[in-house]
Amino acid sequence: MLQDAVLEVAALLKDACRDTPLGMPYTKDQRYVPHRISPDNVHAVGEHGTMRIAYIDGGNQELLRTPNMSVHLVRVHCSVFHGSRRIPVKDVFRLEFFTVARLHYDDGLYFSCLFVPARKGVEHVLPSGEHLRFTDVEAVPDVSTVGGLVRRLTEWQMVSYAVGNIDGIEAVVMDGTLQMYGEHEEYYAGNAVAAARERGAVLCALAKTTTLTTDTGLPLLAAVKRAAEKAGVEGCWYYNPVFTIDSDRHPADMSVVKLHPRSSYIFRFEVLRGQEVAREAVVHNLCRNSRDPAFPGYPYGMIDADRHARVTTEEADALRPIFMRLFQDSRNIIDGIRALDAHDRLDSL
Repeated sequence: MLQDAVLEVAALLKDACRDTPLGMPYTKDQRYVPHRISPDNVHAVGEHGTMRIAYIDGGNQELLRTPNMSVHLVRVHCSVFHGSRRIPVKDVFRLEFFTVARLHYDDGLYFSCLFVPARKGVEHVLPSGEHLRFTDVEAVPDVSTVGGLVRRLTEWQMVSYAVGNIDGIEAVVMDGTLQMYGEHEEYYAGNAVAAARERGAVLCALAKTTTLTTDTGLPLLAAVKRAAEKAGVEGCWYYNPVFTIDSDRHPADMSVVKLHPRSSYIFRFEVLRGQEVAREAVVHNLCRNSRDPAFPGYPYGMIDADRHARVTTEEADALRPIFMRLFQDSRNIIDGIRALDAHDRLDSL
């Protein structure tokens, strides 16, 4: 019986996770030097002044896909708070646009990317299509991945725009990490890092999830939580150091943070390398912003940015039929869609 097998699997996993040593953070990348997990690295969060912080998140959903084309709806939003008080911002800090990635042939295959914003006047905040021409098709094996890359580049663009155009911004918190993947992201991330340093804004990232583990097989966050319990630190805390990172594409100091005394969640948190002195002040402000009863322990600024940036499955499902009706007289597009949608058709039966 399947139910008996479920019970057996649960018993196997519980036994495997019992009494596992904490160990050290694990990675094969030699540019990341791990520090042994210890209760001595758990630090209580002290009192600091209130900061004006920009919270940035993005979302995207693929609407149409063929072997040579992909259309995504992308949103990126910036919410600003002074402690727990919202600061109004202009409409330009909520970007909404379609991205169209296509495969072309011109003395060889290449991908190109075009943007169609939902409203005019925001083009200067979007990435440049000229920077999104992929001549190495093998490096982008699936055209569908371009939409996610565009969302990430736009998040970096929003960092640059926010620190340059919002008065008094003292810190920016991005969703995810400060790690850069590939030369396209490195370009826009580099601009954001330079803008933050020039304006004196602390650049940070808070990851909703992490797959990092220890060299004993424990999830990293589980190991850190056990170390914090042994340390006996009450209230909010941060754990540091985790790794010493020597990578130009990951200019960060990594910590783990607990942002509410009664929360069961802890998160990976990064500060731009060279700005570590401001780490505790930012964490203090995140704690003040993480008291929403819907998700205590996670900053409301990030909840707000996520809510405005999210592209739901329901939205995507509503837009697809509109596009399909508009493409009824385009046999090449319809045939391309049919080349990939049989699996979805079966799932709907």
